[in-house]
Amino acid sequence: MPEKIDKKGKINPEIADIDVGVRYLRKVTFYPLSAGHQLKLTSIIESVFKEMVAIEAGNEDSTVVFFKKVLEIIEENIGKIIGFICDEEPEKLLDDMTNSQLVNVVSYVYKTNYEGPLKNLLSLFQREGESNWSELVLNQLSQPSAKSMDTSSPTSIVKRTRKVVSPKAK
Repeated sequence: MPEKIDKKGKINPEIADIDVGVRYLRKVTFYPLSAGHQLKLTSIIESVFKEMVAIEAGNEDSTVVFFKKVLEIIEENIGKIIGFICDEEPEKLLDDMTNSQLVNVVSYVYKTNYEGPLKNLLSLFQREGESNWSELVLNQLSQPSAKSMDTSSPTSIVKRTRKVVSPKAK
């Protein structure tokens, strides 16, 4: 791990040094994604899932076609992603990195930018007495229509209104 204090002040504790090298190992510093870069990476990941759905819908030989498309997306974007998290030249770094070292970097990115924040986000929506936030959401989404929703529930998405009776209607 790099020193956490420099002349400018405190350095982010989520920064990690990961050993990289095909022949000789050296430490390379990796940084967490910024919020903007995380959104870009999430869009890239989303494109993989869209391709998967499209391939499945097309009834093609889905496994082979899917992996081919995933590899294309990775190849198109890996340099950009490495540039998001490292100060080194992406192509040179990839040429000096084994697959297992790349997996270590991917694991670091996931744990730092997705795993912890996702747990924190879900805990914000966890309600007292609810065992699982996803169950609450699924229950709301599985209602057949707005008419069948229980509007007395504090989690109901149907707006409760009072019925106003006109004086002429009496």
